Amino acid sequence: MLALRLHLADSGKLSFPAFDTVFKRYFDLTQTGRNLASAHPELFRQPNDILQFVADFTESVSGVPLVGAVVKLGNKADQLLYMQRWMKRRGAALLQGLDSWAPHELESRLPIFFGAYIDDWLQESAGRRVVVLYDTYEGLWRDRPNHTDTLVDNWVRHLVEETPAVLHVILGRDPLAWAEHEPQKWQGIITRFPLDQLLDTDAETFLQAAPIVEADIRAQIIQGAKGIPFYLNLQVDQYEDSERSGKPPQAEEYGGAEPQMLERFRNHLPDSLHRALVVAACPRWLDEVLFLKLCDQFLGGAAAVRFAELSRYSFWTKSAERYYLHAVMRDYLQADSRTREAALYGQMHQYLFEHYAAKLDSLESARDLTNEHAEALGEGAYHLELLRRAQLPRWVDKFATIFHTAAQWNALEPLLQLSLVIYQEIGDKSGEGTTLNNISQIYDARGDYASALTYLEKSLEICQAIGNKSGEGTTLNNISQIYDARGDYASALSYLEKSLEIRQAIGDKAGLCVTLLNMGHIHWQNEQADEAKRLWVEVYRIAKQLDLAQALGALENLAGGVGLSGGLSGWDALAQQMEQEAVRSDLKL
Repeated sequence: MLALRLHLADSGKLSFPAFDTVFKRYFDLTQTGRNLASAHPELFRQPNDILQFVADFTESVSGVPLVGAVVKLGNKADQLLYMQRWMKRRGAALLQGLDSWAPHELESRLPIFFGAYIDDWLQESAGRRVVVLYDTYEGLWRDRPNHTDTLVDNWVRHLVEETPAVLHVILGRDPLAWAEHEPQKWQGIITRFPLDQLLDTDAETFLQAAPIVEADIRAQIIQGAKGIPFYLNLQVDQYEDSERSGKPPQAEEYGGAEPQMLERFRNHLPDSLHRALVVAACPRWLDEVLFLKLCDQFLGGAAAVRFAELSRYSFWTKSAERYYLHAVMRDYLQADSRTREAALYGQMHQYLFEHYAAKLDSLESARDLTNEHAEALGEGAYHLELLRRAQLPRWVDKFATIFHTAAQWNALEPLLQLSLVIYQEIGDKSGEGTTLNNISQIYDARGDYASALTYLEKSLEICQAIGNKSGEGTTLNNISQIYDARGDYASALSYLEKSLEIRQAIGDKAGLCVTLLNMGHIHWQNEQADEAKRLWVEVYRIAKQLDLAQALGALENLAGGVGLSGGLSGWDALAQQMEQEAVRSDLKL
């Protein structure tokens, strides 16, 4: 959606005040401490972009509701007249309640605001039309272990709903299943146009334009390609290579079944170029820097093949400075390498795994996490899965806490879902229960409490079945936080008491501190300040004795809000005061 917004801003000079305002709010809630312009510099390249104004507003005004901030600053800046007019005309009503929306509510409404503005713009722009083309639609599921997950394309469905005046053209291998899931909504809205292979006459026209002058070679190519553009392009590449090398092309070198065409293309290449292509097929994307590293490692040096020579073929797609190999070619080369040179196949993926894993070695806290780290986690996991699938969950777990704290949920959740599948495959119930718990925390942080509770209940069932008391105590504590967020303090306290009992029984002091802290919050919310402080003082005593930094940090942050000065020294004074009062009480007895 961000890419679409950027394209329309560039080509159509459109602004998206509602979308930008909601997106900025969503980013601030989910990416605490990070700068939007640093994380998404591509969104700020338009000199008069409304997003820049929104970012300035929300970062320069504190203690003022977001919508109010926009209006107030709009009054001070001439260049914001557009924003001011829009807020008065529609924005204030449209964004009413924005400050109270949870992250998952903001996320779900982004396509609504995006689509609403496009529809408004079209109504005001007579004769203009917007066509949105979605190519390779199944790519949305690229990093998802469950390719039938209907939630993945929710944003597209919402966008289509909100833009009835826009023509949406969705290209994919399979037809859309929206009408099957919601027939009343989509019946008659979606028109399917199955695309058959190119007609022989179309293929003939294409090959003549290439040009391939020999009629017998064109006939062989058309017969083998069966109208599939990939194979037509591939054989044109082969033909052009033959011409460049001065070797007359022969008809018997073209056509045949699909595997034959791929094999013939591979065999016609010089050995150095073939080896380079095999190496280049290992990463999911390639740029010249990574290619040179792979050359040094596996091809004896950078001079083996020039990157421009490799990337000129039709099966490469360039995006920015990166090159992506067509899935058919990559699958063929990977399968061939795995069969013919299994040792080299493993070495290449091991090298790439270590290449990406090394980028994460210096990551010590959520504050240091960048988009490069997020990419490294995903790419490292991809190569590790191909090498040693069963080891992937434990590797991902090493970084889960940092990524969760940094709100990098879009990077983390697909890998946790994949970990869940792997744990289920290998029968690791303990790992399955822990991963269910970890996934629940992402939904909890997004404000999607119903989904979070579903994952937690599954985790609790597993922990109880296998006798994992530590996991059971943690899960009960986490369930309590769902009820707390919903305002059901009685249920929250009930789950916390069960968690407390387990953690006391197994001697889990760190977990005990977490549960007692949460129980204190419940009592505080119920205006039972004395009981809340008593529980928090108990946390202080345990945490001080064992030097539990996380619990002590939570207490230090809490001190000022409950009337204690001096941070931890305030808790120390309160603990001593309570001890003295207990002694005096005992003496009276």
